[in-house]
Amino acid sequence: MKILIVDDEKLIRRTLVRALASHHVTTVSSCSEAREALSTSTFDFVLSDLHLDDGTGTELYDWLCDQPTPAYFALMTGSPPSQNDCDQLRVASYPVLSKPFGRREVLDLIQQVTKPQNPDANAD
Repeated sequence: MKILIVDDEKLIRRTLVRALASHHVTTVSSCSEAREALSTSTFDFVLSDLHLDDGTGTELYDWLCDQPTPAYFALMTGSPPSQNDCDQLRVASYPVLSKPFGRREVLDLIQQVTKPQNPDANAD
């Protein structure tokens, strides 16, 4: 699986690369770098920090949804979200991983988000 990690903290990026060693992982440190990477390559999954130096993970998600091949998406955050962030998170309903987190939590999140939905699961 091709995964894009978007976080302005180098330690988080390095930790996630190690935790996701069985996947093809690309890391960037800003929204602008993420948009560039997503414009030039296809990713199966994007894990973005909520607060970045040049924008927010929710803004990146909105941009990604307008692309021809959107990827699965989840957020991570180490700080309490603002009221506006909470409203956006509730509306978009993407998963949020709270820092600090462990390797198992990251792998479980990726599996949960990318797991194919069973169309018969909601049948009456």
